[in-house]
Amino acid sequence: MLRSKSLKKAGIFAYLLIAVNAISGFILGPTILSRVGTNIYGVYTTVNALVSTLMIADLGVSQTLIRFIADYKANRKEDIEISQFCKTVKAINYILVGIALIVGLVVYSIVPSIYKTTFSIDEIVTAQSLLLICLISIIATLLSNYYAGIIAGYGYFTYINITKTVSVLLKLVLSVTAVSVFEDVFIVVWINVVISVAVYLADLIFYKVCINIKLSFGFAQTKIFKAMSVYTLLIFVQTVVDQVNSNLDNIIIGAVAGSAAVAVYSFGLTIFHMFQQLSTSISQMLVPYMSDVVASGVGHLEIEDRLIKIGKIQYLIVGGIYFGFISIGREFIEIWLGPGYEEVWIVAVILMTGGLFPLIQNGAIALLKAKNLMGFRTATLFVAAMLNAVATIILVHYFGFVYASIGTALGFVVVNTIVMDVYYFKKLNLNMFRVLWNIVKKATLIDVICAMFSYLTKELLADQDICFNFIVSGLVFVVIYYPAVYYTVLTKIERTELFGRLSKR
Repeated sequence: MLRSKSLKKAGIFAYLLIAVNAISGFILGPTILSRVGTNIYGVYTTVNALVSTLMIADLGVSQTLIRFIADYKANRKEDIEISQFCKTVKAINYILVGIALIVGLVVYSIVPSIYKTTFSIDEIVTAQSLLLICLISIIATLLSNYYAGIIAGYGYFTYINITKTVSVLLKLVLSVTAVSVFEDVFIVVWINVVISVAVYLADLIFYKVCINIKLSFGFAQTKIFKAMSVYTLLIFVQTVVDQVNSNLDNIIIGAVAGSAAVAVYSFGLTIFHMFQQLSTSISQMLVPYMSDVVASGVGHLEIEDRLIKIGKIQYLIVGGIYFGFISIGREFIEIWLGPGYEEVWIVAVILMTGGLFPLIQNGAIALLKAKNLMGFRTATLFVAAMLNAVATIILVHYFGFVYASIGTALGFVVVNTIVMDVYYFKKLNLNMFRVLWNIVKKATLIDVICAMFSYLTKELLADQDICFNFIVSGLVFVVIYYPAVYYTVLTKIERTELFGRLSKR
């Protein structure tokens, strides 16, 4: 078991990784766009979406290894059992790599058929070439996940987070430099390949030096294999859902509306994914705190109060960003991407609106994990993902690519909020309406007032430089918002828990 200092260090690197990913998202995309043009960037984004779906073949290998190795070690199982389990997973991993390669080649062959009406001949050739190169990255990543899972299972989380952070930084620096000089999207993809292979080799070397499990004769016992299969199935379904929500819109838009539409929509998705990370990172930090309450056997009212406390903290951040983005997000988009990308703001606002309530209630997922009730949520999300796919095809075909975001947003509202809140009430006796109301009742009024003042400031400075206007309007929002929520939304106990001695001054 890791010591507290090691856990703290791992946590610091985990949040550093989130910050690095956000910076990379804001810098790399616009740089590639400005150098290669909207159409080629759209092709590049479409290929990324297609290739990312191949990660479904991972089947949660890394997560499966982490969970079962940790369980083996906690129960002081013999090394031979760990060895047999790892050998079983390794065999499965090789099979999955082969499947991913075959599926990738099939996708390569049908790209012309999928995009023949929306991509030019040159764009189709470019897409196929990029896809073949990206397959190398996928294979390296799938192989790397096996060793990364073992490394994390043995508690070397700091190494995992450092490796991820360094790889993202290298991709950012090398890609921005190379595409600025050569103005060629292929060099960005090749850089990604080299770094993916380097990460695989680094994980392999670290595994050999620090762990080096000797794979003995034989495979995992039938009982363990069945338990692993059930867990892997749940991870697989969750991966399918994540891939549908993250990449399907871009794939469909590319096939129906063309590469330029994909480029615009992808930036809206980028903003939304960063918005999601801000909330999920907080919930991950507070989930252990929540799990202790569940394990102690307290009543449902105290659990609701804990969910309210977690949700309030999340809402202070994502709620402020949501209303601030509504107020001055158009100006941010123009500064970030330049004129002509107004639809990015619309896409981002629709997705953020649909995801807002689920994000501030996701502390409840800890309850499902603690009580081993993830099956219903996984199945429900899978159904929602399939309905989202159908809705996206219809909406894009008849109304335009911007409307693809409506299907995804409705999925968040109907499934992640309404259906899951009913389930929480029926299964866990939790009144999620009470939870949600206590989270938003005070902060939302402050959000609206701050957004109005920020918007009025923006209008008063309409004749000024757009960067100056954005900065001043943003400062107006922040200067009013955070002191207001600090003193009116948070209780004294919550302020002390969050800010320690500073809150007593």
